[in-house]
Amino acid sequence: MKEVEKAVKILRKLIEILSERMGIHENSLTVFSELTSLNMTETDVHIIMDKIQQYFNININEEEIRKLETVEDLLNLIEEKVG
Repeated sequence: MKEVEKAVKILRKLIEILSERMGIHENSLTVFSELTSLNMTETDVHIIMDKIQQYFNININEEEIRKLETVEDLLNLIEEKVG
């Protein structure tokens, strides 16, 4: 149960960060949302990743960022790095 609670907390924060930066209502984002559908610029990606790295105290490299396709991919990466 703790794993599920942790994943939900991470997902909530992740959606908050994405929706705040991209001006999208939080209810519009799900784990299935494709990151490309958010029309993020390179600057958006860097700002979002910086916020995520600072909040979760993790490092995400450029190669890992390029592999991300969905919010779920990003969630899984954060969960893996947070431990």
